[in-house]
Amino acid sequence: MLADVVADKYLMREHQLYSVDQIREYIAPFLKFCQQHLDLARMPRVTLVKKLSGMGDQPTFAYYNVPENSVRVSYENRHIADVQRSLAHELVHARQNHLGQLDRNSGKTGSPQENQANSVAGEIMRMWAKQNPDLMK
Repeated sequence: MLADVVADKYLMREHQLYSVDQIREYIAPFLKFCQQHLDLARMPRVTLVKKLSGMGDQPTFAYYNVPENSVRVSYENRHIADVQRSLAHELVHARQNHLGQLDRNSGKTGSPQENQANSVAGEIMRMWAKQNPDLMK
């Protein structure tokens, strides 16, 4: 799974820069946690980027690409917990896709799929934070 996590050079947390290895250290166990919680048989490829661009009229910190089964998450000037929450949200979309629940309106604000992704990502983060209390420091 570590090989599937691709990252630019640094992640900022509390004005400190983290190396690619440190980013993977935070993200890899979280991916495994999400995979188990969401019962994902096949994980999407995850790419961490400093900043997402070319997203059209809907600015975002992350997105799930259905045809590629891939997730891109930006990390510039974000706390690791926020990056993880975005990742969890997109992994919920991957689960929805595997269950055939996504359609062309799924990404709209307020759609059942978006509301579910927001809710489940919040649940995942609460469980993760309980197991990793230092995350919120």
